[in-house]
Amino acid sequence: MKQWNVEINPKCEHGNELFVTAKGKVRPCFWISERSEEKEIFDSDDNFNINKTPLNEIVDVHLKKFTDDVRKDPYNALKVCFYECSVKNKD
Repeated sequence: MKQWNVEINPKCEHGNELFVTAKGKVRPCFWISERSEEKEIFDSDDNFNINKTPLNEIVDVHLKKFTDDVRKDPYNALKVCFYECSVKNKD
């Protein structure tokens, strides 16, 4: 039986497609909406709050770490990353 090989190419990499809430919370993309359970990961982290962390630091440090982690281990990425940014190939 063949396995799926999953690769995630984050569209949010380098700050592309960022979503900023009215309260200054930065999320990698608009797919992480108000209805998303995954929003709390970013909304509760001051590293993703432009009122406490400069935007260039959010993008260059914290978002970079997030996207690097997603690329390294796509099977443990957020569901939204898997659905919106994955490329599935059969081996």
